[in-house]
Amino acid sequence: MITRRNWLKECSCAALAGTAGCLSTGKEGEYSVVLIGDTHYDKAPETVYHAHYDEKVEWLNRVQRAEFKRNGEMWADRLPRLIRAASKCARPGTRFAIQLGDLVQGDCGNGEVHKKMMADVLDFMKGEFKGLPFLTVTGNHDIRGVDAYPAYEAYMPGRLSKEMGFEIPRTTFSFLRGPDHYLFIDFNKPAKETVPLVKAALEANKGARYTFVVTHGPMFPSDTGAFRWFLYGNRRDDAVRREMLALFLKHNVICLAGHTHRLDWREFVRTEGRITQLVVSSVWTDEKQKTPSVFYEDPAKLGTGFAFKEKDPKRVEDAKALFAEYAPYWRGCYFADSAGYCRLEVGDKGVNAFYYGGDGEKPFMAFKLR
Repeated sequence: MITRRNWLKECSCAALAGTAGCLSTGKEGEYSVVLIGDTHYDKAPETVYHAHYDEKVEWLNRVQRAEFKRNGEMWADRLPRLIRAASKCARPGTRFAIQLGDLVQGDCGNGEVHKKMMADVLDFMKGEFKGLPFLTVTGNHDIRGVDAYPAYEAYMPGRLSKEMGFEIPRTTFSFLRGPDHYLFIDFNKPAKETVPLVKAALEANKGARYTFVVTHGPMFPSDTGAFRWFLYGNRRDDAVRREMLALFLKHNVICLAGHTHRLDWREFVRTEGRITQLVVSSVWTDEKQKTPSVFYEDPAKLGTGFAFKEKDPKRVEDAKALFAEYAPYWRGCYFADSAGYCRLEVGDKGVNAFYYGGDGEKPFMAFKLR
């Protein structure tokens, strides 16, 4: 087992008992959470969910059909194994499971079929996690396709409300779990719609022990081809991006995210506060991803790789400007290709994420989040 600075030795692996599904925590506020990355639920043959799919753009049609094939192969074996292993890492004190967006592939071409895709995968998840509440945050694939967003908004808040036992009215929402604040942000929505909700939630819960921001698109640009897809990351909205970054720093948030199909841990520290970000992927396309293949662990290398393979000079310029702006404030990073899941251990002594590669039953490594 690989450890990061002996954190596995420092962390408590035993969650204490409590009542699943309620807002209480265990002894001294200790509990755990299961964390799953992108899953892109789908099934072969394509006609199961994509009979109405009708993409007219040739290159996009080619790319998306390749994704259908990839997903069908993953869900024929590897993803069910990963989900089953994740469910087994739950402890008596585990309070819920969180999936970090792109729960489904989307691209159904029909709203009712999109609802069925969501219902089918959530029913599967519940079959594995049994009575453990299961939560998800909105990803870009979750709303992708004809009538997909209206279908998601009509279905998912009600389904999540039943999971948690209280009303979840929209795709951006928050709640308290004992002394801790969980804020789920739909990063697909325009900032003018989500910013007031986020500000109000943070202000109302400013006394929380820890603030977890759950978002599909990470807070910081990724050193991948998806570097432009991050929370409040549109370069045309720099004022909003900087305002929200300052607000998240003020609240010392822990960001839990997906989207990039990478394992990515970072520490960002300025005088205003601290943000710790953990990105997890469960897109298990190759058995070898069970063991992380590390790109780098040196913060100085952030922004030196994939982002600059862009052919568009303006996008390269934007990427360089963003990474240069953030560069002085990194205090640690870990960037790797891997697919797996995590167990978060939360308590007065800190927050630790134990990472399991693939369908592994023992943690491969640990990240100190607080």
